[in-house]
Amino acid sequence: MFIQQIILNQLGGRRFVLMTGSKNFLTADKTDTNEFPWLRMDLTRNISGSNKLKVSLLSDDTYRMEFYNQKIDKKTFNTIITKKQTFDGVYCDQLKEIFETVTGLYTTL
Repeated sequence: MFIQQIILNQLGGRRFVLMTGSKNFLTADKTDTNEFPWLRMDLTRNISGSNKLKVSLLSDDTYRMEFYNQKIDKKTFNTIITKKQTFDGVYCDQLKEIFETVTGLYTTL
């Protein structure tokens, strides 16, 4: 949980959550099935059309940001992912800038 808290703090911490309306945070540590620790959140409506953001800490101390739209098919209960945008090799000082550019949501006043 420590790495995920650092990711959230680098995005802006509580102010980020308040300004963007992000909610339903989910975390995972590095395990046999997870190659990298990550933090995922639900996003409010934005210009990219994505409703989820997943930020993973890569082995070279950079981040992978994945913006995507996830829906569940009501008949088959399968997950449908569309409008996926991935940014690899993101440094901690670029997290806010990329988030604001993709979503159009401001992280600070």
